Amino acid sequence: MIQDTNTALRYIVEVEVPVCLNLGLCYLKLGHNHHAINYCSQALEKDEDNEKALYRRGLAYMNVGELNRAQRDLSRANDLTEGSD
Repeated sequence: MIQDTNTALRYIVEVEVPVCLNLGLCYLKLGHNHHAINYCSQALEKDEDNEKALYRRGLAYMNVGELNRAQRDLSRANDLTEGSD
């Protein structure tokens, strides 16, 4: 049982974010790009520097022709990846 707010927030990050990332990837592979965008966006609401979510959402944006949004997400994911080396 969750006893306090900090535990609840940690639980959200530990469970909800990976679930959203996995759903985003599944929908991306199925070609359901709008669903992929939604789930990756949900993950980014909880973890705004999540490279996987940015990359996957960028690919989904590219697939639906939202090239400016795709470039923004993919560039941000690249910047974060380069900064972690």
